Amino acid sequence: MFNYEKAFSRNIGWVTEEEQQILRNKRVAIAGAGGVGVATQIHAGLMRDGLSDEQAKQRIYILDSQGLVFDDRDNLDDFKQGFAKNRTKEASWHKVAKVSLDELLATIPVSVLIGTSGVHGAFQAQHVQAMLKHNHQPMIFPLSNPNSKSEATPEDIYHWSDGRAIVATGSPYANVEYKGKSNRIGQGNNVFIFPGVGLASILGKVSQVTIEMFTIASFALAECVSEEDLAQGAVYPEIHRLREISAYVAKAIMSQQLLNEPDNPFKVEDLDEYIAERMWVPKYLPYKRV
Repeated sequence: MFNYEKAFSRNIGWVTEEEQQILRNKRVAIAGAGGVGVATQIHAGLMRDGLSDEQAKQRIYILDSQGLVFDDRDNLDDFKQGFAKNRTKEASWHKVAKVSLDELLATIPVSVLIGTSGVHGAFQAQHVQAMLKHNHQPMIFPLSNPNSKSEATPEDIYHWSDGRAIVATGSPYANVEYKGKSNRIGQGNNVFIFPGVGLASILGKVSQVTIEMFTIASFALAECVSEEDLAQGAVYPEIHRLREISAYVAKAIMSQQLLNEPDNPFKVEDLDEYIAERMWVPKYLPYKRV
């Protein structure tokens, strides 16, 4: 069972030095230009853990229909430019016109593979096996939805990785039974984030919703993943806890807001009651057909 107070006592929004070091060393590949927003949030998280802007960008690789995004591409979309690689600095690729996912994974020790391509079957056994050469537990998140557009099924990923991969999807999937263990497939659903961010924005009367707020919300959500969730193989909490998680996310954001406003008379310890009293509760009058 998730312990709200115990988790928050760990100074929400931050992780241990050991956890920071693990995150700093990860290489992330995002298949699908629609994942630039995901890349931007990962970039913000890496910078929060101590990396510079350039160091964080170096760890993120974005691929689209033309392969790995390079900065020398003609008519490169503006939103891709921030994560485009410099071809001259990538010696092994300077003569390759199109670097595919296969070539990327054969060259770079990618730890996290995220799918936002909308292409069913984009992730194959050879991709997972290439990641296993550098990672005991690679993270593979086929996030495209609905299921018919998912880059791979959780069941296939578990079989290709001999059960070692950490899997989350964009659509709901049934548990996967593998080698006698039932693995719950966590869903990377923005409903875990948006309600809490919206609630904090309203209650905190913020003038602008910032990427920092979403970064704090992301760390807060991670704190809500229980030992029971992890034991089930899931990196997301169960959806029935949404109300509790939304309050937790809102509290994390508002706590940071109070730290940024030292003259604010409101106290962090008052937030629990303040948020609980102002959360909407769906209560409907009984009705009957006449």
